[in-house]
Amino acid sequence: GCPATRNVGISIASNPLIFNLDADNILNPGSVSVLKGALQKEKVDIVTFATYKYFITNKKLITHYWHCKTGLFTLADLFAGHINPGPGGNFLYTKASWERIGGYWEYGKGLHEAWGFTLKQLAASNKMFVVRDTFYYHRHGHESLFVSESRNKPGELELLQKMISPYQGFFSDSEWKHLQSNPDWYHLLDKRPIKLQGLEVGKNGRLKLTCYGILQKLIKKIFTV
Repeated sequence: GCPATRNVGISIASNPLIFNLDADNILNPGSVSVLKGALQKEKVDIVTFATYKYFITNKKLITHYWHCKTGLFTLADLFAGHINPGPGGNFLYTKASWERIGGYWEYGKGLHEAWGFTLKQLAASNKMFVVRDTFYYHRHGHESLFVSESRNKPGELELLQKMISPYQGFFSDSEWKHLQSNPDWYHLLDKRPIKLQGLEVGKNGRLKLTCYGILQKLIKKIFTV
């Protein structure tokens, strides 16, 4: 699967920096150089883009944007909602940080592999930075790995429980009970964020629809009816 393949590739990589790009994403020219500059300037372990531009077939026709909180990204932010770099996975990071956390969790074909990798990085106190005025294009509306794998709801819940189980100490008893007893806790994060013990709730990003995106939603709704 995807996470095991990443680990194999990274393990034999000879350079100190690693960049991941998923097959359904397109970069703006010069993007990696900008991320590299930010990683060196901020002296962090992992950097990522601030904005996702979502498209269906033509990247000039954007349906919506994810605008992530810029600057240092924390574990509290990861549990504050979905509009953040965690689920995306297009990161530039040091191979040393990958080694410190033991790489990606090799669970299945790769459902939530990027989110789990982000969790491991932040829980290990590796520093993650979201670079202002950066973006990439993300194609949606197709049968991606995430879409196909997430249909297996019991399997998804088991996977997420495996990922968070080593970090029970980060949560209060009441929050941990919510995580363990509510099968939809991950999908409800935007409405019901998880609070880390001793910390305020983190900051989620924001979603912005375009006029084209609103039109597409209306057309889809009409044809569904």
